[in-house]
Amino acid sequence: MGIDARVVTAILNNKGRVVEMEDEKNPSVLPGDENTSVPYKGLSYNWDLEPLINTGVSRPIMYAHDVNACTSAQGDPAHRNSVACTPATLIKIDVGYWGAYDRPRESTAKPQRDFGVIEGRDVWLCRFNSFGAFNNGASAPPGGSLMAKFILFMEGKGYGIELVKHSTAPVATYTQNIPTNRLTFAFPDLHLPEKWPDEPPTSAYGGMPRAAIEGLIKRLRWAQRENNILTMSVAEQTAIQDHLDKLVSADVPYTYQYLSGSHVGVTPLGGVGLIPDYTSITINRAQFLAVKAHVDRALILKSCWFYSNGPGKNGDAAPAVDLVNMLRCMLDFKTSQGVAMKVYQVGDLYELWLDREFLYRFYTVDDPNAGKDLYLWASNVAANIHDNFQYRMDADWTAGGSAPHPARRYVYHNWPMAELIRRHKVAAAGAGPAAAEIPRLKKILEARIANVKLFQLPLPSTPAAKSIPAATLANYQVPTPSGPEFQWNKMILDLLAKLDFKNIWGNHDGYRGDPSLNGGLSANDKADAYISEPGIWVEHSHRWDDFNRDGMAFGAGVTNLVYYYRDNLLGADVIKGAFMPAEQAAFQPGAAQWFLLVNYATFPSISSGLSGPVLPFGIYISGHTHSADLVEVHFELSATARAQRTINEEAERLRRARAAAGKKAAELLQKGQGLGREVFEDLLERIPGF
Repeated sequence: MGIDARVVTAILNNKGRVVEMEDEKNPSVLPGDENTSVPYKGLSYNWDLEPLINTGVSRPIMYAHDVNACTSAQGDPAHRNSVACTPATLIKIDVGYWGAYDRPRESTAKPQRDFGVIEGRDVWLCRFNSFGAFNNGASAPPGGSLMAKFILFMEGKGYGIELVKHSTAPVATYTQNIPTNRLTFAFPDLHLPEKWPDEPPTSAYGGMPRAAIEGLIKRLRWAQRENNILTMSVAEQTAIQDHLDKLVSADVPYTYQYLSGSHVGVTPLGGVGLIPDYTSITINRAQFLAVKAHVDRALILKSCWFYSNGPGKNGDAAPAVDLVNMLRCMLDFKTSQGVAMKVYQVGDLYELWLDREFLYRFYTVDDPNAGKDLYLWASNVAANIHDNFQYRMDADWTAGGSAPHPARRYVYHNWPMAELIRRHKVAAAGAGPAAAEIPRLKKILEARIANVKLFQLPLPSTPAAKSIPAATLANYQVPTPSGPEFQWNKMILDLLAKLDFKNIWGNHDGYRGDPSLNGGLSANDKADAYISEPGIWVEHSHRWDDFNRDGMAFGAGVTNLVYYYRDNLLGADVIKGAFMPAEQAAFQPGAAQWFLLVNYATFPSISSGLSGPVLPFGIYISGHTHSADLVEVHFELSATARAQRTINEEAERLRRARAAAGKKAAELLQKGQGLGREVFEDLLERIPGF
């Protein structure tokens, strides 16, 4: 079978620390001898890797240039390697993303529907297609294999599985126990969003003049400084927040003065000109909330990472339709064919950050300077703004000694940079907030997850959507004034549960794995830190990201920035790439280092962790980056390390030669006691190395 994966090389120092990653597409990332930016310092999943890496690996690492041997002379035309031990090799698959994160791709014939499949030691990076079969370019599975049967099964259902890349893990001690009689599916980040406000019908505005509606829409946007609009005073923002607090429990009238037109008159600065007309009206609770729902839905629809814009003022459920069809077929294949199957989801299953309070803000600060001001500035530049980051707060938030606010904080609120660069302790005894704060935080987490399951959108008018059985849709149908809608997120989660999936947390939904917060969640809503089984390791990989590690406020801050500046931020890859951690600078070296620590070191501290035993592995599955990829990681010593090893080997050769010569001399001395001195010295001179 061919190898379609890209080959990258991890360059190691004498202790087995990854100091550089060489990629055939990008020979070097950063200048310097140590050009990785992996954050090893501090706890992740209960491990502090820095001291372990500094200690070094304890078993010799097999390098490709060290392990070949042959029985004939190199000049022999028939020269062949007769012995070729397998060098250390890691297969790393980033399973990418499923959804509308990449808006331009969503309108093409190849929207982002990435996933990974493993059968035995074979690993495929795949993409689902709802339009039919593919002419695959990657190495196809052999006939009779489970993967080949699955592809044919999917084609029989009218869907295609594109084999994007393929690789085969080596035969080694760390791959020898990988199950060979099953299919392992790995699904990427989904970022399933919470339920959006319903788009209000015209009647909900209750006869408000159009100018008043448009004026209040602008006012609510300005209150949040959307698009960096700073025309609203603090007093006006406070007035809106106070009104929202009152609306939670009562129908409180709101007096609004809006611009209705203009008239010719004497201007305030003198002279005759157009003077704006302002009209005051009283708006009731329903009218105010209708305008707010319109504003909130428009912002969320723009910033959502799973669903994109659909017809009218709705979202497009196409990513959910495709995933539902994929999961339905997998379940059918598993049951009808009797196929053994494992299903993993690699984190960020739920979107629990976007436009939301950072729940770890109240936790013990582990590192007050974990982030860097430079990267905050870079994110600001990428968004093309010169504004501070916004901090969102959920219901019952307090400011200073004030009473809890019944409505979540809606108006602009500055998130100080000093707080953004902190890293908080998570999932550790004594690290949580005060006992009085925990019930509120648990309630917020449980409400967010429940709201994800309540998400609904109409059925798209596509062949893929119409292929979902009516009986299935009926179980998730929700009537609305404009027609039936369906709870797509719940449909996906229920299908994953039927497939007995296992999932881990990512940075956006890490609260699901924290025992101080997740006590009220179901088993499927909770998440593990990682999945370790014979030969295979699964993690989200955000622990290699300096700005999105568990407990880092920076990532949540940028996510809130995305809420207002999504297109700017996600379209500024050139700017961000100069500052943000890249695959080659962080995620590849992080995976390579973990592979070496698990397979070539003997540290009891990493033999178990938050989610159980850590087993040897040769296949590493990750998400987080939203960029699907499959690489083979080979290992080499750095030039300095190779030179030092040559010196050490030569010194050792000389030491052994002298020892052998000394031993031989001693033997001759014992035998040659009766010889003359000149004869004896002549014999000594003939001993090599003496």
